[in-house]
Formats: sequence, structure tokens, C-alpha cells
Amino acid sequence: MSSSTSRAAGTGRRVSNRTFYLILAVVALLVAAVLALFASSAPDGLEKVAEDVGFAEAAQDSATSGSPLADYELPAAATPDSPVNRAFAGVVGVALTAGVAFAVFGAVARSRSRSAADERGRAATEAATAPAGSNPSIPATPSD
Repeated sequence: MSSSTSRAAGTGRRVSNRTFYLILAVVALLVAAVLALFASSAPDGLEKVAEDVGFAEAAQDSATSGSPLADYELPAAATPDSPVNRAFAGVVGVALTAGVAFAVFGAVARSRSRSAADERGRAATEAATAPAGSNPSIPATPSD
């Protein structure tokens, strides 16, 4: 099996990485959109404990409370507290997270392939410049 294809589950058919990642993205976006429709408007666990214990009024907004996806809502929407707005915010969040992940992992993969190519190039240069019959990977031993 090559690195650019994988077998579809149970079919024995090969699926390209591009197709696999496209299907994965569609499933992730659908899950984000559908599950966001069922999100509760009740406070989360930490907020509930803060209310029960009595220190909720001492809470301050975080530095990111004014960000576009705060509280899983898009402030520019016509109806900010609608389920469709939460679903759209979930889709945007998944898309942004996937984009950042692909950029970071792609940069790491390119860096690793460059360093491996540099190492192969160094080894080839050492082998080409070594005297005939010598092996540069075996250290020379002093002769008595």
C-alpha cells in the first residue's frame, strides 16, 4: 500500500488521501453543525458551581470574551442566540482549527523532509569525497 492511498473500510478499494481528508472534513463539519443544534443554554459545570457556592458575581469576562466565536455565537448574526447561529459558529470553529492543524503539521512534515534530505546529501558528499576503499562511517583506529 502506498503512502498516498489507503483502503476503504471493508471494501478493499483504495481511497486517495485527498478523498479521505475531504470525507473526514465533511463529517467533522456535519457533526459540529448538528451537535451545536443540541447545545444547552444552561450554564456549564464551572458556572453552575460558581452559582451554587456564591462567587459567580465575582467572575470577570476573559480577554477573549469579545472574540468572534465567544459563547459559540457570531455577534454579527441577525439573531445572535439562534440554534443556526450556534451551528454556524461550530462549523467555523472546526474549519479554523483544522486549518491551523494542517498548517502546523504541514510545516513540521516539510521541515522533517528537508532535514532528512540534508542528511542524505551530507552522507553522499562524505562518501564521494572519502579516499578509495575507506568507509567514512567506520572510525579509523590508531595503528601501532
